[in-house]
Amino acid sequence: MSIKSLLGRWAAAGLAAGLGLWTVAGHGVEAGAPGLWHVEGPNGGLYLMGSVHVLDEAEAWVTPRIDEAFRDSRCLALEIDLDTVHPETIAARLRGAGQYDSDEPGLEQHVSDATYQRFQNVAADLALSPESLDRFRPWLVGIILSSLVTNRLGYSEQYGVDTYFLNRAQETETPVLGLETLDDQVAVLSDTGDDTDDTVLDDVLDAVAREPGMIKAIAKAWRHGDLEMIAKTVDDAFADDPGEYDRLIGHRNHRWLPKLEKLLDKGRHCFVVVGAGHLVGKASLLTLLKDAGYRVTRE
Repeated sequence: MSIKSLLGRWAAAGLAAGLGLWTVAGHGVEAGAPGLWHVEGPNGGLYLMGSVHVLDEAEAWVTPRIDEAFRDSRCLALEIDLDTVHPETIAARLRGAGQYDSDEPGLEQHVSDATYQRFQNVAADLALSPESLDRFRPWLVGIILSSLVTNRLGYSEQYGVDTYFLNRAQETETPVLGLETLDDQVAVLSDTGDDTDDTVLDDVLDAVAREPGMIKAIAKAWRHGDLEMIAKTVDDAFADDPGEYDRLIGHRNHRWLPKLEKLLDKGRHCFVVVGAGHLVGKASLLTLLKDAGYRVTRE
């Protein structure tokens, strides 16, 4: 698994704003605001917004139009139903999938001495004991290290777009729906293909080293609608392995499309929030919805 496949879930798919080819502003578009789209069909409509999963507390991004669109919606659709899937459950499921079997040696025995030394250096910088992660496979180590880096920078899921709208939904008793299950997401994260643990951990450490600058730049670009920077980030993330775009984003978009069409056909005006990378590329949700005959306009 390359950096593109592993951290694509947190960076390209999770932070990059879903702006893609949809750069023509319509009436009422607020300059420099995060992207918001309205999808309209014969029987109903929905709003679609790309999510930045982690943000700084100081970020101010909710515009009057975004607020109005949410208040106009009768349900909230997220990648998974965070109203019923609690953080403790997510952590437990990740640990269960990301641990070596009891009869297997730990992480140190699965990677080269040079790679493990790199890991020890990164862990020390984060005030983390390498031994505390010895039973975890490299992809889960990557999630843990990434979380520590983002938290150190002041970025957290509690300030992210998904959490904001989940809190709003709970306050207003708005029904929350999931486009996929937690098991679906864990399966995507844990699929390292044919890559060795040494290759995966080495890529993880490369990604962690770049993360501080990357997360700040992408969050800023998302907030201000910097289309060129966002598109370049996503393109670069999957440039050397387009199959990973399909696995992480494209295939999931195709599975989500019928669920969105069902909402549209039933006339349920939902506010849909997905990792913004799902709105980018040849199989973006925006493209799939337009190709299916729906009218897609940026608000």
